[in-house]
Amino acid sequence: MRKVSILALMMTLILTLTACGKASVQDVADKISVELQGSQKIVMTAKISANYGDKVYNFKISCSKTPEETRIDIKEPKTLAGISAVCVEVGYELSFDGVQVTTGVLTRNGLSPAEALPALISQWQDGYITGAVFEKYGGVSAAALDTCFTDDIMQRTWFDTENLLPIHSDISQNGTVVISCDFENIVIE
Repeated sequence: MRKVSILALMMTLILTLTACGKASVQDVADKISVELQGSQKIVMTAKISANYGDKVYNFKISCSKTPEETRIDIKEPKTLAGISAVCVEVGYELSFDGVQVTTGVLTRNGLSPAEALPALISQWQDGYITGAVFEKYGGVSAAALDTCFTDDIMQRTWFDTENLLPIHSDISQNGTVVISCDFENIVIE
């Protein structure tokens, strides 16, 4: 009986020692949230894949978000390159080759690939985390965080546990991934 007690005590001690120094997924999620909420500027580029069911379209979009405005620039495909949108409090201004058009406030009824990055940043900053797990993404140790846009639209983003930067996001509707984003050139100030 004494051997069993000592073995149980040793196992408890080993588990306690191996857990020391490791942050929980909730601790990592909190760090990510605090860093993003406190940021004054977020700049990133993403390769975006939009699945419309019968066809998949690929885009490359850059986004710059400050408290005053959000700017989106389409980089690819070449047929759309150069189109940009600036969101200010009253809506979006689209510009192409020096011509600007004000389109008004966008509704939440649909999410386009161009809106994906600002919507994701908003979810990372203010969304309620509905799920969080540690898992690898592309060989990188990551914290996968879930938030919901609506009852049927959710997002999952994998954040690198070393630098807390986003690696990849999937936006799904009713369980089907409709937009995927792979991030690069990320600056958070």
